[in-house]
Amino acid sequence: MSALAPSAVAASLSHTVLLTGRQLRAFARVPAYLVMNLVQPIIWLLLFGQLFRSVVQIPGFSGEATTSSSSRPGSS
Repeated sequence: MSALAPSAVAASLSHTVLLTGRQLRAFARVPAYLVMNLVQPIIWLLLFGQLFRSVVQIPGFSGEATTSSSSRPGSS
């Protein structure tokens, strides 16, 4: 297992700071991007939450399997 060189870590951090600054400037220029990026995850949670709520109602889906009974080969 090799460790990253300090210059590689410094370069990664530098690039992260630069890209974050670029995104923050874009948000300042177009505030709608900020609103979309904050609202979109909430919409996905609402949509997928409803989807998975209906998946639980599928016959044969108990949702009560334990890892000890489902992870051992040959156990039923």
